[in-house]
Amino acid sequence: MFMEATVTAIGAGIPVDDTDPVNFVVKPKKPYPNIDIEKHVNGYDADYAPGPVFKIGDLLTFTYEVTNTGNTVLNDIVVVDDTLGVRPCPKTTLQPGESMSCDPATEVAEHPGQVYMYSDVYGWSPDDVFVTDRDPVKFFVEGSIH
Repeated sequence: MFMEATVTAIGAGIPVDDTDPVNFVVKPKKPYPNIDIEKHVNGYDADYAPGPVFKIGDLLTFTYEVTNTGNTVLNDIVVVDDTLGVRPCPKTTLQPGESMSCDPATEVAEHPGQVYMYSDVYGWSPDDVFVTDRDPVKFFVEGSIH
């Protein structure tokens, strides 16, 4: 690649300038496939216990945001919730830096106590490198079963 740099200055009241060519080779980045998933419950990124507090009977909505955090395309992307199964997503391929929201899931809080759930995302790079990520969601359900 060829570029040129120019500098202009005034020295002793006289303008001076200089131009210098620069030649260099840009090496392509090595492929770095990587993926991230964020699971939320009712809008909370509840990674740490006890997390938000809900009552028995509350409707819980789980959302999933998947991002290609690497520098190469990812294919065959699948999101799996540990208790709610495979989550439908609008795409199975993401370009570097691209994100998508997968279909939310809902359930009713039925049992009191600390709850720990998680979701996994899986994908493949064009070079057949497997990528995965897991994100927890932790929350507390208060109340008693009648």
